[in-house]
Amino acid sequence: MQRKLQMALAALVIVGATYAHGVWTLRWSGEGELEAAASSVDRIPKEFGDWTSEEMRVSAHTMEQAGALGYLSRRYENRTSGQSLTVMLLCGRTGPLAAHLPTICLPAAGMQMVTTEKIYTLLRDDHKREWGQFAFSDFKGTVGGAPVRTRLFWAWSPDALKWQAPAHPRVALAGYPRLYKIFVHRDVDPSESKDVKHTPLEEDGCVLFLQEFLAEVRQAAAEAEKAAEKR
Repeated sequence: MQRKLQMALAALVIVGATYAHGVWTLRWSGEGELEAAASSVDRIPKEFGDWTSEEMRVSAHTMEQAGALGYLSRRYENRTSGQSLTVMLLCGRTGPLAAHLPTICLPAAGMQMVTTEKIYTLLRDDHKREWGQFAFSDFKGTVGGAPVRTRLFWAWSPDALKWQAPAHPRVALAGYPRLYKIFVHRDVDPSESKDVKHTPLEEDGCVLFLQEFLAEVRQAAAEAEKAAEKR
């Protein structure tokens, strides 16, 4: 049941991603760089550390509408802790990918935002280097006839290294020729605090996953860049 709910909720995120498609686009000439960045998504491993995953099918037409040239949608599970979550990573032109905000589209799809949107600065390692800032909030609703509450983290990056979550992404990200966009969400247990501010975020399953996953994303991007340079 939990897996079905995660898949259904991921579908809502996808639908939301198409909601604002076509509102704002950006034409540019660096097609080779865009193709290299998009191809990097296919290089991201299905397993790393204690995490293993299964693919979640996504319609290519839906992703095209969302502006994604490269994308993945997976359900990851930690073999040690048992934590499971869903990640969706998109890469494409800045215009379409910057147009969508889950705080607007998920409520439009019936998921109520139940905590104030906040910003979390994600650290890369113990040396206090940063991956950047991620927005997050809790949403609740009914999916497939079952009640669900989920915690969602999201952000954008021009290079898979520095992540940001501006309040107005269409304006703040307008100068970039391409973008990566990521959504990570997990079920929130009823025993957890109803207010995100009372949760130790450094121990949140999404945070722990992102610290490892983003390293794989950046490595894949670097490999794709090198491969493109050799052509």
